[in-house]
Amino acid sequence: EKREEKMIKFITEPTVTILSVPVFTPHPRYKLPPSVHDTEQLIAHAGKGCYDSYGEDGRSIEEHISSLVDSGHGSVLEHANVSVFIEGISRGCSHEIVRHRAGFAYSQRSTRYVDESECNVVLEPFFADLYEEYNKGEVQPIILTDYLRSLRSSLRYYRMTIENLNEYAPNTMSKHDQRKWIRGKARQLLPIAIETRMTMTANLRAWWHFFIARSSRYAEPEIRKLANLLF
Repeated sequence: EKREEKMIKFITEPTVTILSVPVFTPHPRYKLPPSVHDTEQLIAHAGKGCYDSYGEDGRSIEEHISSLVDSGHGSVLEHANVSVFIEGISRGCSHEIVRHRAGFAYSQRSTRYVDESECNVVLEPFFADLYEEYNKGEVQPIILTDYLRSLRSSLRYYRMTIENLNEYAPNTMSKHDQRKWIRGKARQLLPIAIETRMTMTANLRAWWHFFIARSSRYAEPEIRKLANLLF
């Protein structure tokens, strides 16, 4: 069990890296008030086009966007897309994330193409807090002991099944297809606590809805933590 514990990294916090934000190219004729933010300029250009209110001396871009948002005119926010790379979330959390469809695109780590024998495990926030206290020298409570043992056990059976399925893989397949065949069978043993990583892209209107829904006190703790970090 000690050897297996070294193989498993327990994760208590997600990580977010911004990959892409809008780059605005000013129109040669339709001018905007000054702003250093490409995203704001893009949104303002779209919004001012609706009212034909271009001009460098008009209302500031910040005031214009605030007015659009306050009036519920969210369609202009759909022009601005932001892409992020998310690490340190559980497969269970990702199942909640991908329920957000309108305006979102996802590319996620595959348990069929990737060998998860030495995967990381994301601790649910309640257990993550217990784990952090334990690492500070506190006594490990039984409920945490059983929780971690269950996770290790699931991964142990996954590894055993991967090894045992080697003799059953159809020899008519290529080595690449055999690996997919084996992992596709064994991955049902993986706990939804295993870490997944994903690239996530959405327009700002979709992000806005995501933040409202997933930062709510009614949201699950793990996805709420992620939503606050993304915001």
